[in-house]
Amino acid sequence: MSDSETLSSARQSFSFQNTQNWLTNFPLLRQAFVAASFFYCAYLIAFETSASRTYWGYLIYSYVAAGLFYLVIRLRNNVPRSELFKTGFFAKELWFHRSAVHDYLIIIINFFIILEGGFHGWGIGPDIFYNTTQFLLSQMAAAPVAAGPELWVIALYTVSSFALGDLSYYISHRISHEVPFLWEFHKVHHSAEVLTPATVYRAHPVDMFWNVGCRSVGVGLASGIFLYFYPTIESVITIAGVNVGVYIAYMTFANLRHSHIWISFGKTIEHFMISPGQHHIHHSKEPKHFDKNYGSFFALWDWWGGTLYIPKGKWDGLDKISYGLTNQKEEEVLDTVWKLYVRPFKGFWEIVSGASNPQAKEKAS
Repeated sequence: MSDSETLSSARQSFSFQNTQNWLTNFPLLRQAFVAASFFYCAYLIAFETSASRTYWGYLIYSYVAAGLFYLVIRLRNNVPRSELFKTGFFAKELWFHRSAVHDYLIIIINFFIILEGGFHGWGIGPDIFYNTTQFLLSQMAAAPVAAGPELWVIALYTVSSFALGDLSYYISHRISHEVPFLWEFHKVHHSAEVLTPATVYRAHPVDMFWNVGCRSVGVGLASGIFLYFYPTIESVITIAGVNVGVYIAYMTFANLRHSHIWISFGKTIEHFMISPGQHHIHHSKEPKHFDKNYGSFFALWDWWGGTLYIPKGKWDGLDKISYGLTNQKEEEVLDTVWKLYVRPFKGFWEIVSGASNPQAKEKAS
């Protein structure tokens, strides 16, 4: 064997892919690793503040309310109990699925190495908000200092900042699906094969910076306008230190949008507000569900943008759902945590360098 062949053989034997075989070859060690990751994420959630979507209070409320909702559904529609509760409450095959384990690991990596060390640690998120606000103020002639804003002005500021942030997310989310090189990063989120509340954090750092940055621009737009007319306005209306709009969003089953718990708000409400069922549609692999329900809280943006899909119902056979990417090859390409972080850069380079055909990208919800 030549030196080059020996070197090539050594590289293959020490590839990252092979280093992960210990998870497969040692089941007991794998189970311990999975359990440690799961409980570590539970520990993180326990110490989240009310400003976090996965604050333990919101999670408990969501699951208790969902249990009552499902009980009513079962009594009204005679849905088998096994069909109801196997879809997301305490099923081991869901919470310890390989895809869910990847979510737990991504939480640790993103929040402790990337998010806290980078986005928040370097002040990137606040800077986008501050710079957007200051830019808007600098483009307008100085306004006379107004008296302290009345309650209705503060209420309007609260609604406007929340709505513009939500609209900005809709736009950035839709662009993430429609622009091929951004889709390379966003599809990490859609590669989830099962949904749990932890899946909301299953995101590539590039995708996170893009979406959070765009939302900050929307909130900055509202702040710039209101600060121009009311320089003494201090803050929005809050509940427990959280924008009242965000609080309402968290209390209307936001954590169940990434779960197997199907809740619909009904046709009328779902033209205005995204339900968990509508977001399940967004993650669906079914062709009729592609490119639907991009909104985070308001469904108005989807309604006006022609991307709204009102679910028919999970148990009537009209909206059967499975999750993940539609292209099996892409699912295999993103089947490890390492690949979830690295492979999108390769796909991005292939697109911008013209090495691949953007039209050939797989469709996904």
